[in-house]
Amino acid sequence: MISQQSASVILSIGMVAKSSAIAFHTLIFSTLFVFCVRLCSAGVVTETDYSDYKLIDFIQGHRDRSVMVPLSDKRNPAAIVKGPGSLVEIFDLDKGTDTEVDYAEKKYRVTEYPPDDPVGPEPEFFKPTGKHRKVMGYRCDEYRADVDSAKFGKLIDIECVSSEPPGAKEYIEYEKLAESKILQRSERVQAGEPPGYEPDGFVLWSRLKDDNGVHQGPDLTFIKRMTLPPSVFEPPAGFVKDKDPWAIVLRVIST
Repeated sequence: MISQQSASVILSIGMVAKSSAIAFHTLIFSTLFVFCVRLCSAGVVTETDYSDYKLIDFIQGHRDRSVMVPLSDKRNPAAIVKGPGSLVEIFDLDKGTDTEVDYAEKKYRVTEYPPDDPVGPEPEFFKPTGKHRKVMGYRCDEYRADVDSAKFGKLIDIECVSSEPPGAKEYIEYEKLAESKILQRSERVQAGEPPGYEPDGFVLWSRLKDDNGVHQGPDLTFIKRMTLPPSVFEPPAGFVKDKDPWAIVLRVIST
């Protein structure tokens, strides 16, 4: 028969063990929560190579900081996270704003996004070709769209799309929301015209064929997942809002 003193000791040991287990699980949960906050809220950085410039995008949530730099700029794209460029724009899909930052004049202007474009982009209907490629170490699936454009004539647009690279979830979520907001303003869609179809993912490789031949790109050359602080999506401290809404655009065009 267990004495009252022994029972108290056993009960105390049980309570200590239970408290230790609760503390252990709390520690594990807290660690996982902090890890998830750091990782789950991480953004993605991409660099796209165009024919005469490079475009670096920092995407996190529903915001995108887009920085245009010359082809001669050899900096690591991730290092330009807060730096200047030939043109810097910050898109906030939740607020519906496009903030253009002028580092030379230390000014910025805010306009509505998406802009008022009642016609909207000409729809493209991409279909799988059955071909596959490996670009930047990632497998991508090839898609083709044949367009009979009233403005450009007959076009063949070929893209190789992949959701394998890091940050694909964040990138796809942002792109789909941006596209939906643009389509909401399109008179074509409102009139019942199909909006087209493009597969979700990174376009790692693309070619455009028209009457003038085959045009290369734009192609993605850099993809990295990283945590982006809120300040990335805000005008730099000390910059003032430009009273002339077109001043920054005119300055960029003239340079």
